[in-house]
This record gives sequence, structure tokens and C-alpha cells, in this order.
Amino acid sequence: SWTNAAGEPGISLNVLNVDMPRLVIGAGANSREIEINGQTGTIYNGSYDYRAWVAEGTLNVVWVMDGITYHLWSDTLSEDELVRMAESFQ
Repeated sequence: SWTNAAGEPGISLNVLNVDMPRLVIGAGANSREIEINGQTGTIYNGSYDYRAWVAEGTLNVVWVMDGITYHLWSDTLSEDELVRMAESFQ
């Protein structure tokens, strides 16, 4: 996780040594496929908070590169910023 100047969490990353896991997202996530460095990924809004889906507040990008799944999310970055950050992974 990375924090902002106030010490608040702003960006988090999970790296899984598996191909794309099954995504379970709730209503209102507005999920859609995107391309990250030539790979198909998924971008969506929301997260689980105490077992309930909260559709707003968190932006997520999930993609697989070389058999490893990356899940990058932020409460503070715009969609363009989050996608640019995901594309910076080599």
C-alpha cells in the first residue's frame, strides 16, 4: 500500500501467483474490460466492506501478465491515473 502526504492509504496492490481468479463484484460496479499492456483486464468500482458491497469509493483494475494476477486499487486516483500506473508494470 502507498499513502498520501497525510499518511492515508491511497493506492494498494495485490499480486497473486495464479492466472485470473474469478472476480466476485456487487451491483453498481460498472465493470468493463480494458487493455493493460496488450493484456485484457477488468476495471470496476467498489469493494466489500464488512461483507456488504459498497459500489462507490474504490476504483479497481485487475489483469494477468505472465501468469501472475495483479489487482491495483485506489480511493484517490482517477481512472486514467490508475490505468497509467497499471501500464507501468513490466
